[in-house]
Amino acid sequence: MRGVICLPSIFLLSLVLLSCSSARNATGSLPAPLPVTNPADWSYQKGGISIHLRADPKLNLFRNTPHTLLLCIYHLRDPNGFQQLQSEKDGLQRLLECNRFDPSVMHARTLVVQPGQEIEELMDRADGAKFIGIAAGYFKGDRKLATRAYPVPLIEEIRGGGVTQITQRLSIHLYLGPHGITEFQDDAGKDRKNNPQPQKDPEKQNYLKSAYLYGPTALFHSSLIVSPILL
Repeated sequence: MRGVICLPSIFLLSLVLLSCSSARNATGSLPAPLPVTNPADWSYQKGGISIHLRADPKLNLFRNTPHTLLLCIYHLRDPNGFQQLQSEKDGLQRLLECNRFDPSVMHARTLVVQPGQEIEELMDRADGAKFIGIAAGYFKGDRKLATRAYPVPLIEEIRGGGVTQITQRLSIHLYLGPHGITEFQDDAGKDRKNNPQPQKDPEKQNYLKSAYLYGPTALFHSSLIVSPILL
């Protein structure tokens, strides 16, 4: 009987020791962030941008008449210049010129959308581009509803004691309304979110959890996967 009584006692003692250890970790020093040993490769990526646009039949409505809509798609090294122009009085007009307004622009191209048209296009990501900016030439409406900027998503994996950053394809789904850009709605009426969180290997969950909790770089880039910049 003594041997039987001893087993739960040992088990309870183990739980106490484990809880003490966990408490020290929670209130004491945290594991050091893992270093980024392999930074993301921002070179040219074939098929790195997927754009799905759905235009309202009353697209770019002016005087009760729909019109075509000019879009300018920017490949950006950083979004600061794009955001600055968006905030200026005549900045949207400059963005619609679709040129290299500052050194952050790696590439720019135009796209013309017809009322009621649906477009799905796969395009290459320019060398050095970390963000995609979109400006729409609406006749009227809130300037903030005429622009969007999206970061190219990254995932981070633990490899050999360090963090490896891997760029992912950026998928953009936008609904072009009568007077502005809104979130794309699928046929079921549910919001389609840009760039859902990639599926992770279950065997790596403990390592990835440590990286996301204790690595500021990992936490920052994980947010890029799902969060567009709403200008």
